[in-house]
Amino acid sequence: MPRYDLKKYYLGSICCRGHNWNSTGHSLRRLSDSDCLDCKPTTQEKQITWKQLPGNRYRAAIDVRFLTESGGTKKHNVKPVPYEDGLPKDWYEVRFDEEYVVEKLRNDVVKPLKTLGYNRFQQLLSKAWQAEK
Repeated sequence: MPRYDLKKYYLGSICCRGHNWNSTGHSLRRLSDSDCLDCKPTTQEKQITWKQLPGNRYRAAIDVRFLTESGGTKKHNVKPVPYEDGLPKDWYEVRFDEEYVVEKLRNDVVKPLKTLGYNRFQQLLSKAWQAEK
């Protein structure tokens, strides 16, 4: 039977959802609030990531479990949070994985400019990069 930290958890009565920890006839519960671990995930599992969409003037915490396949969100799962310094921000830090960025650039930049040819595209990209500095 797997071990658990006796200082944080205990085996209590089976929860209302019937979670049975390792067929013991009990639910594994937290000492701090008596909640079942299977019903209420740990803080680390519930961690919310910050995502931002361009043009979105409202800062929102979006749980990655609620992102749709198309990359959008289900509106009722977006939670408003307080602004920094009391002022709304237009952009927020976004951390995308490499695969997403490559696909986004391919669809939004490369496909529309493909008719220019590779060398001309590279020249324009270089100019845009230099202008950003």
